[in-house]
Amino acid sequence: MPNIRKTPTKIIGFRVRDDMLEFFNSLENKNDFLVGLVADCSAFKEFKKEKAQRELENEPNLFDDFK
Repeated sequence: MPNIRKTPTKIIGFRVRDDMLEFFNSLENKNDFLVGLVADCSAFKEFKKEKAQRELENEPNLFDDFK
């Protein structure tokens, strides 16, 4: 995992119900909890896989000149 202090980050906010707010306030580190939850989610893993695939498709191919 890359060094988190050197990874560019953005700040976002979201709304939660009172019972969720109470739970989040009980956590020692809300950010680590949410990041870990999303990182383990299959939808996020699929998103990263599709994004990497799109980036590979846009890469220039060095062997195109030899066709």
